[in-house]
Amino acid sequence: MNIQNNSRFQFTEKCIELALEKLVKRKTIDNISVKDICKEAGINRSSFYAHYQDVNDLIIKTEYKLAQKFTQLALKNKSFDENFILNVLNYIKENKHLYLNYFKTNNSSGLEKLITDNLKTPMNNFLFEYFGKHYQNNELTLHLKFFTGGLKNLIHYWLETDCKETPEYLVRIIKDEYKQELK
Repeated sequence: MNIQNNSRFQFTEKCIELALEKLVKRKTIDNISVKDICKEAGINRSSFYAHYQDVNDLIIKTEYKLAQKFTQLALKNKSFDENFILNVLNYIKENKHLYLNYFKTNNSSGLEKLITDNLKTPMNNFLFEYFGKHYQNNELTLHLKFFTGGLKNLIHYWLETDCKETPEYLVRIIKDEYKQELK
């Protein structure tokens, strides 16, 4: 019997994930314990440990799921355009407490790597649209590093200010930045 495909196993795992989601709205990840998660999820410790080694394991797996969702959004949109950025920002806003904690604990290097690894071709097309040429791997990598660093900092600031600006406003800021050519 495959326990991980068992509906009860999946239900318990979802309860644990939801408990973490609720707790990060009230506490920082560093201050969340297995006891807190079990109480919030309405489960016992042995049920928690059947799914995760510890809170850190839960956080790593949650971050992985966030990254997978981000990748799905990237692959769903074949181009790196306004709709893609808007979808990503809306998704981040919906999960802002998790992402804010993610930035605080992980320095978001995984998010930057995810963007760089999955968006090379769409980003190259995006740069072609604005600058009129395709870039070779090293040059494209440098553009991606520059872009993702700025995007990461913009998102981090936006999360720290409780997403006061709309995702549409941030898309306009991003577009304005890339329309400016250095002279």
